[in-house]
Amino acid sequence: MASITAALALTPQARRNASKSWDRYRIPSKALGELRFNFEKQVALISVEPSLDRRREMALALAPRLHEYQTTYLDIGRSLRIADDDVLGARAELIWSEMMDEVSEAAAWPRHGDDFFIKMIEAMPSHSDDYETA
Repeated sequence: MASITAALALTPQARRNASKSWDRYRIPSKALGELRFNFEKQVALISVEPSLDRRREMALALAPRLHEYQTTYLDIGRSLRIADDDVLGARAELIWSEMMDEVSEAAAWPRHGDDFFIKMIEAMPSHSDDYETA
């Protein structure tokens, strides 16, 4: 009962943040904090844009930041030896997925069953490099 009371005492945003994977290890990094802040600011701007087409353009413009957050998270996590590499990689994938969900929701662009996922992957900087080297 005490844990329920404590959870209800949090603001809705704090409850959402507490359940997000990006907060799991609480990596003490100014770079990650700034990336996350800028990401959340852009998601907020996307969500209030009245034009659906403009929302989608803004979502695609944000795609490289998701990639940057994931690679920075992995680099810092590895340098601090936060967890085994496979665990850290799985956590980074989960964070990336949550961020994609946030962008999809803000842009009113369904992640599944539409071209959102494909377009976002194509907009990420490593997309073409990954396929050219394979």
